[in-house]
Amino acid sequence: MINKSTEDQKTIDAILKKECGASFSFLEKLKYGIYGSPRYQINIDKTILKELTFGQHTNLIYATLEIRKKGICLYFRFKNDEYIDYCRHNQISFLCNDNKFEIQLANNSYSLKILLAKSHKSFLKKLYMARNMQF
Repeated sequence: MINKSTEDQKTIDAILKKECGASFSFLEKLKYGIYGSPRYQINIDKTILKELTFGQHTNLIYATLEIRKKGICLYFRFKNDEYIDYCRHNQISFLCNDNKFEIQLANNSYSLKILLAKSHKSFLKKLYMARNMQF
């Protein structure tokens, strides 16, 4: 599911907590080493929603991923609006090759350009670890 995060923040937080679980606390992040992802660049040849036509946008669009206890959230900014796409761990599928990171969250797929390869590999290890852990 994809939502504007600039809408009612309490509603968005409640939806994310219900669908993806709570965020890791500071101590849990230190204990498990689970932090956010490096910054990825969204390839602008894909359309996510009807109002989000990336092909008509000339600026670079960056995204970050957050690992939560039951799922994952993808944050990006497009035309001065912040968007969040989220899903549970069992609905994620991804493919990595060369410099691309293709990820599908529930119904939406994203083609991301990997900017920092070493940080990306570390993030994938933490994602696998979070998917296999029981919280």
